Amino acid sequence: HRELAELREIIFRQTADETGEEKVNEGIFPYEDQKDIIVFGGHDTWLKTFRQLLSGKIKYVGREQNFDVSMIRFADTVWIQPNAISHAQYYKIMDAVRKYNKPIHYFQFASAAKCAEQIYLDEILLY
Repeated sequence: HRELAELREIIFRQTADETGEEKVNEGIFPYEDQKDIIVFGGHDTWLKTFRQLLSGKIKYVGREQNFDVSMIRFADTVWIQPNAISHAQYYKIMDAVRKYNKPIHYFQFASAAKCAEQIYLDEILLY
């Protein structure tokens, strides 16, 4: 149900025609996450900006990059940038997420700064 709610939020934000401006909260970033996170997808420029905002145990898998499903097995959380990911990669991720019963989240913005803020907020709300 949580996954469906996140997907609905993505659709709502896309139809609301957000500007997607790259505004970074200077007080938060760069932030070092405390969980083992895997981020899938994202364009090269998005990923470059995103890496500057977050560090720690986070692993990045680009939109065209192959990956070993065992990465998901040892992750605490999986995040997907649905704006830039192939269908084949998405289905492979979903199969592994279901197999290992891992929480999955979707980035709701095209902005790397807003996506990094999503991870930050998810992490501080869970601790």
